[in-house]
Order: sequence, then C-alpha cells, then structure tokens
Amino acid sequence: MRTHPARWALAATLLVGCTGSLMSGVEQMPPDPLPGDGTMPPRGTPPGAPPPTMPEWVLGFDLNNLNRFVEGNPPTHPIAGRVISTFAVDELRINDAPTTVGGDGSFNTTVPVMPGVNVVPITVTDQAGHARNGHRALINTAFLPEGEINPIGAGMTVSNELLESLIAPFRAEIEGLNLAEQLGGAGAFSQGGCDINLNNITHGRPTLTLVNGAGGNLVATFTVPNVRVTFSGFCSLFITSSTVSGTMTTNVAVSTNLFAPPGNACITGLQHTPPVVDLPGFDLDISLGGGGLISAISPIVGEIMEGSVSDTMKEEIAAKADELFTEQASRLALLSDPTDIDFQGTSLHLQPCLTGLGPENGVLRGRLGVAVTGPGGYPAPGAPQVAGDMPPAQAGSLWIDANLLSQMFFAIWRAGGLETEVNDQIEFGLLGLLVPDLRDRYPADTPVTIAIQAHLPPVVRAAEPGMGDLIVEIGDLMIELKVGDELLFRIGILVRLTVELMPVEGRLIPMVTGTTSEAHLLDEPIADVDDAVLEGAVGGMVGGAAGAFFGEEGFALPDLGFPINPRDVVAEPGGRFLRLVLE
Repeated sequence: MRTHPARWALAATLLVGCTGSLMSGVEQMPPDPLPGDGTMPPRGTPPGAPPPTMPEWVLGFDLNNLNRFVEGNPPTHPIAGRVISTFAVDELRINDAPTTVGGDGSFNTTVPVMPGVNVVPITVTDQAGHARNGHRALINTAFLPEGEINPIGAGMTVSNELLESLIAPFRAEIEGLNLAEQLGGAGAFSQGGCDINLNNITHGRPTLTLVNGAGGNLVATFTVPNVRVTFSGFCSLFITSSTVSGTMTTNVAVSTNLFAPPGNACITGLQHTPPVVDLPGFDLDISLGGGGLISAISPIVGEIMEGSVSDTMKEEIAAKADELFTEQASRLALLSDPTDIDFQGTSLHLQPCLTGLGPENGVLRGRLGVAVTGPGGYPAPGAPQVAGDMPPAQAGSLWIDANLLSQMFFAIWRAGGLETEVNDQIEFGLLGLLVPDLRDRYPADTPVTIAIQAHLPPVVRAAEPGMGDLIVEIGDLMIELKVGDELLFRIGILVRLTVELMPVEGRLIPMVTGTTSEAHLLDEPIADVDDAVLEGAVGGMVGGAAGAFFGEEGFALPDLGFPINPRDVVAEPGGRFLRLVLE
C-alpha cells in the first residue's frame, strides 16, 4: 500500500465537504456494485480521456446475496459470498476467524450476532500480498412492515382539556336532546287508591362532560337540569276522595365509566359500565280538590311521585342513557385523524388509532398506535424495532416510542431519502495531485461523481438517561467516487449519532451532540492508498454531515385538539421510550 497521509486527509475533507445533505430522491437501490464475474465494473471513458487499462490484478468480494436483516433474534447468522481474485487466495478471515474458500472462490460460514447493529469484519489476502476488506453491517432486531400499526407508538396521560376536545363535536347534538320525547311512555300510575297521569315534561339544556375520575377512570356524565313533570288524577279513599294536580321538579344526572376493550388492536369505540341515574331531591307542588279529609291524600300522592314515578323515570332514563352512551362512545374516533407530513422532501402518511385507554398508576392514560407509509419500495422486512414496555404513567407526560421514529426513518429510507449523488463538484486533477498513480488517467478537468447510499435503514433507540435523547445508527453507508462508470474508491461506514430533542413551539428540533463513525475502505481498484488515513478522514467528515439527515424543522407533535407544549424531553430507561414533560 502506498501512504500519502496529509494528501488524503485533505482530499477526504474536500470530498465529503461537497456532499451536502444526505437526502434526495433516488428511485431504486441497486445491489452492491461489486465484481461478480472476475472482471472489474465497466469503465466509462469521458471525451478526450486515454483508453483505460485493465488492472494487473483483481481482488474483491461478491456479497450481493448477503441478507443483512437478521430476523427472529438467532444467536448466529450466515455469511456467504465469493472471493474474486486474480491470484490464489492466501487467507480469508470473517469476524477475525479463518474461513475456508472453495475452488470457485465461494465461502459460507456463520457469525455470532447481538441485538442491534453488528459490523462483520471480512478481509482477504492473496498470495501476491494484496489485501481487501468486505466488511458489512447486519441489523438484528424485530421488524415492523411498512404500513402496519405499531400498537404503542405513543402514550399520554389524558387531561380534562383533551377530553373536552374529544366531545366538542357532539356537544350541539347532546344539547338538542328532548327528554320529553324519550320519556313519553311513562304516563299513568295506579297506587293506594290514586290514579295519576303524567301530562307534560319539560327541562333545561342537557350537557355531557367527560373527565378524569377517581383512580384514573374515565367518567362521562349526562346532566339534564330543571326537569319539570306536571301531573293530574283522582284519589279515592274509604273516608274521602279528591282530584289531584301538581308539578314535580328535579335534576337528572346520569354517569358511567368509559373504557377501552383489552388488546392492542385499533379501538373503533369505547365500552361503558351500566349508567347510574341520580335524581337529587324533589320539589313537589300538589293541589287537591274535594271534601272530607283530603289532607290524608297528600302523603299518598307524594309517595307515588317520589317512589313509583321516580323509579320508573330512573329506569326509563337509564335505558335511554345506555343507548346514548353506546351510540356516542362508538362514534368517538379518539386520536384517529390521519396526518401527512413532508420530511426532507419525502411525503409520509401517518395513520394513528387508539389502542388503549384506561387507568394506570392512578391516572388516565391513552395508548396510540401509528402506521407509517411512504412512496418507496426497497425490499426489506420492515422498520427495526426496539423491545421494551412503556414506563409507568406519570401526570403531565407524553411518551414517544423510538420505534415510531424508526418507522418514519424506514419509510424515508425505502423512498430513497438516504441517497444522494453530487456531480461536477470535484475535478479529477485534484485526485491526480493527491494520488500520483491517478494523475495521467483522465484530463484534469474531468468531473468526479460522489455518491452516498445507505444500504440499511437507520436503527433508532432511546439513549441512556443523562446521555442524550436518541441514538441513531446508520449501517453500511456506502460512499463511492467515480469517473463515469469507473469506480475509484468505495468506503463503507457505520455512523452513530447522539441526538438531543429541543422543544420549540410544539415541535421537537433534533440537535446532533455526538458522532462516532467506523469506516472501512472496501474497494480501491485503480490505486492503492493508506486505508487507515482515508477511513479516519472520510468517516469523521461523513459522521458530521449525517446530522443533516434530520433537517432543521424537526418533528411536529400530534394535533390533539389543543396545543401540546413540552418543556423537556427525557430518555426513559430501557432504550425504547422518550418522555415529554408537558407544561
């Protein structure tokens, strides 16, 4: 290997500094562009360039069929491919272990895998002393296919303000209910020698409230004020008889507990406990007409109105209220409005649905499932998912699942949002100055193309408490330098970003606070360079540029019918959830 440390450090800085954002709209992800038939990739010949010459030797890998997605959390994963070499292979090492190479260059072994991103070192040397890297990253997690619901993408302690916003669309309908029509059948009562008819029912404007009750229960109360019942009839006792008329005035309050059925499926409506009807106190006004001891009739009439009539009203109201609560609860499309967002040029569709609602840890908590879809089509099993349970409920908190961010990033990756190609920013003459072996290959003004392509989607998890908010890993980020179709260099990089989420006016603005990178020079087909220097310079610069992945606008928080203003973001233990502390 030839070594030009100072020159290559400068070259890497210039090259990576021209890449700009990592976002663009490439339509299709090709397989690893590695030699597959013992020859080098086709070589383009820009106008005026000398005819390219074939290299004196070839050494590389065909890893096009390597499956980088490890499903089911197995302890090991197969690594198979083929060495392409002009000279006989001296040694192949995979994960630092010697590996047998077949007569046709094929190899097949297994490597241990841990949860998360695993970088598998692959190196080969031939008997002429040449060496090449074929390092690849694997993702070992559960995977959620794009478009499927993550059942706990978010969770929130439910405030009375949120509940008020949920019933607001039904308020006019509730206030327009006519209880007189609902109770029209409770008309006549015979008891103790009295026949009483209910003539007319009037009432004030009904209201419906939805609030947090004791122990975190969701309590709905249907209230009808100033219910006024007029009645008339005739009482005949053995000692006297009299006509009867009057009014009974009371208030009606019907309450029930609403709850979501168990399970992680999307909830189309809530269920409720049997309604409890309260008629708090009566104001009776009784008029009697006739002779004799009519004073004995008033207690009997009062007993009928506060007993039989009241009980019948409660039964009728409970039945009607049960119908009302059933209808309204089934219509509550809680937190289910779809959202379309544009993230760095990629349009994403988020479909939320309520997957849980009930008391937890003494407060009312709702769980929100979210499906994310985008326009892409790269083949992959799904978004990498981190395991773990939602932490205990706390008042004034909103939880965001790191897996929800992974769903979004996966859809962006499938749409080509982690690909870019920069043309006409670097001229070949610069490389000729830095790498003398390239100096006469093309005219000095020949443009060099820099292509960046992520072969794996980002893996997202919550950081360790006190060490940031998010950790984002992008494995097998491939950087290629080409002239036409001729590959000059290919470098594979694993980038790890530590991210703080800053709450700003209802949005979360990501700030990259730490970057590490692991770079490996995979191909240098036309000139040998010092691997370590090139890997260090390019890896560091790409790690810094990867922060542009998040953009400057950040993430909008969901619209729940009222503003959500977090004042802090805290990474919860376990690596899955972030807790937003609300104002």
